[in-house]
Amino acid sequence: MADAPLVESISQKFRAILADLDERGNRRWAAAEAISLGRGGIVAVALANHRTNSHTATSIGVLCLPGLMCTLPVTSLIASDSPL
Repeated sequence: MADAPLVESISQKFRAILADLDERGNRRWAAAEAISLGRGGIVAVALANHRTNSHTATSIGVLCLPGLMCTLPVTSLIASDSPL
């Protein structure tokens, strides 16, 4: 499980830009944030913006199309003790 200070930090960033995001922007932000966090990023971002782990993982899959920023497999971004 992601620690509370990390989730709160992500949540504050999300709230700061929420008014400027449509659904596509929300998904892209969530994916980029989870990727930047590395292992456990999906869980932390999902908790911070009240989405499911699978919603965030799907967003990463869309963001990580060939030629884009993702270099890690999605499975490495999920903590081993967290269900997808």
